[in-house]
Amino acid sequence: MLCGHLLAAQQTQQITGRVEDFTTRAPLQGATVLLVHDTVSIGTTSDAAGVFGFQDVFPGRYTIKVSFTGYESVQQELLVISARKAELTLQLREFQNVLDEVEVVSSRAQSYDPGEHPITTEKALRLPANFFDPVRVITSYPGVITANDQNNTIVIRGNSPAGLLWKINGLDVVNPNHLANAGTFSDKPAGYGGGVNIISSQLMQQTDFYTGSLPARYGNALSGVIDMNLRNGDTTDYHYTAQASLIGFDVAAEGPLGSKKKTAFVANYRYSTVGLLSQLGAKFGDEDISFQDLTFSLNSSLSKGRTLSWFGFAGASKNSFEHKEEDDWEVEKDRYDIEYRSKNFGTGFVFSQALRSANLSAGVSVSGSQQSRDQFASPQIAAGEPDVIYDDRFGFDKILVSGFGRMNARLNNYIIETGVQVNYIADDVRQVNQTGLSPKVSGNGKVEGALLQPYAQWRVLIDDRWSAYTAVRYVYFTYNETGAVEPRVGVEFAATPNSTFKLSYNLVSQLQATTTYVADNKNLELTKAHHLDLAYTYVSEKGFRVSSNAYYQKLFDVPVEETSSPYSLLNSIEVYPPAGLVSKGVGSNYGLEVLAEKSFFDKSYFILGGSYYKSLYEGSDAVERSTRFDGSYTLNATYGREWTKMKKESQRSFGVSGRVLLLGGLREMRIVPDQFSPGTVYSSDVAVFENKLNDYFRLDVRLNWRKNKKHYTRTIAIDIQNLLNTQNEAYHYYDHVKRAINTQYQLGLIPVLVYRIDF
Repeated sequence: MLCGHLLAAQQTQQITGRVEDFTTRAPLQGATVLLVHDTVSIGTTSDAAGVFGFQDVFPGRYTIKVSFTGYESVQQELLVISARKAELTLQLREFQNVLDEVEVVSSRAQSYDPGEHPITTEKALRLPANFFDPVRVITSYPGVITANDQNNTIVIRGNSPAGLLWKINGLDVVNPNHLANAGTFSDKPAGYGGGVNIISSQLMQQTDFYTGSLPARYGNALSGVIDMNLRNGDTTDYHYTAQASLIGFDVAAEGPLGSKKKTAFVANYRYSTVGLLSQLGAKFGDEDISFQDLTFSLNSSLSKGRTLSWFGFAGASKNSFEHKEEDDWEVEKDRYDIEYRSKNFGTGFVFSQALRSANLSAGVSVSGSQQSRDQFASPQIAAGEPDVIYDDRFGFDKILVSGFGRMNARLNNYIIETGVQVNYIADDVRQVNQTGLSPKVSGNGKVEGALLQPYAQWRVLIDDRWSAYTAVRYVYFTYNETGAVEPRVGVEFAATPNSTFKLSYNLVSQLQATTTYVADNKNLELTKAHHLDLAYTYVSEKGFRVSSNAYYQKLFDVPVEETSSPYSLLNSIEVYPPAGLVSKGVGSNYGLEVLAEKSFFDKSYFILGGSYYKSLYEGSDAVERSTRFDGSYTLNATYGREWTKMKKESQRSFGVSGRVLLLGGLREMRIVPDQFSPGTVYSSDVAVFENKLNDYFRLDVRLNWRKNKKHYTRTIAIDIQNLLNTQNEAYHYYDHVKRAINTQYQLGLIPVLVYRIDF
């Protein structure tokens, strides 16, 4: 009845799900669930366990709409394929229900926190040229850009990428990316991004991304949070996925464990395609590049509302460059041997206990990484040349143990959340350098300590339109005995059942990077920021979302040099600062963001966004200047459409998507010409970051074909990043071979062919 024109011989599939309270995770019995396709819909209700289901659903794109008296309604896009049933968990937020003689207020549209962008797995697989990385999907939204096409290191609202926090299933983890040195100025690894995310999109349920004021459960971040939530897996049947692309070969499996079928697993192994091609002699940019990773997730539904999940990941990556013969030297890099290697791992457990009006949860994880980069001059270089780096070695080992305990409870009109986050940090940095005629310099440093973060939040539901919250979070770092009290408050007004206004204030703080502390900067304070957001959101019943956000961020206790200087750590991309810094700098970011988004509920979707912003700072010389990341504006437009054709025993779909990015160029320091010392020397005058790179433009396109048969679903796609091969500037540097300032460009046209089969 849902799609009457479809042939009965075609394969159908199931949709199952669970509706639960966002605060307590308790099941919601009697919630209305609608499955919508075009203008036709069918409905059902959730049972005592909050579970609902639809049988004999034809493959295609649908809308799931859930409503329940006294709760915000939720809409979610859903792609059904013939190879496996669709499973989802929908959490509804409560608001104060008001009954009077005239009107019964039963539900209202879903609201969003300022700067909140949930990214589903389906969206990560659909948007063009994102390399199946949810972080790259985020750049389709206003105020978010990548620092370089070669990596997923992101700049949020003019903040340094160092202000980002990575989490998996609510637990802090080390940087979960391969090739952390990709696209950086010095080719040394950064601590907050990389070339490819280790966590495969095959395992992700949803990535919660925040660019604005942070909920009280998040801390130790200045710019944003990326919380990747892994999916549960199918407890009734086994499914497999094989995918081949330029990024890598993926093999994934999921299914039940045990006879009771209350535990399910999901696992994925990936080996890089470029690694295989490198072994066959092919090189990319004259480099050998390879990576591989393994990720898994297990979830168990225990008795009496208890659940237990276990995840793990491990990855290894490397890239190497061999020097060229002297007659073939074209750029400075050609005269060096360079090798970068990294290993990353992590595992964690999360336990949850749902009660009638509360939810208790706790988790613990251990993650770590080992990174090394060695650079040596080629044998053709004579000893004693002043502009040569002879020996440059860098090693960085990290261990992070993260744990949390949390209680979410509802008491009449109050929603209470309280908990504690505890991280144990043990980092080890090793550096050796010998350049030009200077003697060899070596340095080692360690940072070891506990980061304690207790917090509490109270939210009151005043009436059917007004709610407010107040929260406090305390941060204390035992390594140097520094801390901060972080008050957070906000108020929300529902002007209509479909639109809301939110005003929020946060004080947030963050540790300094390990490489900052070990450079004789142990006594630095936490960097802090006042963050004010005013947001408006409208969500229609047809999946159309419009939002605008005005924000102001005032940063203080920023590390700067003690003597009068324009230097500030706010401009860092790779954090290798000077010694003797003091926490006396300030900065500010402010701007306006606008977003219009239509979810892929029927035949098309779009995302339109734009922002205007300023990013300013003051060094110890008290002169206000633009930061490195002051690009002034972002404009983003993404559109996709899909056509479906029915045949006797199959369904075929063809889709096309395009994305346009137009961004203001970032800034860089003025380079001193005619240099004789190794590396690039920048001007020390007051004209810091006055050079603005050209504006950035990129057009991406995706074409995809999907075929649903009785026992499998096959997808063929081609992603083309930078279709017009636009030469976007990445940065400039002084090249000692050319004896001139050289331009390093970002990636040009890159076609990525993808073949995927689900069965």
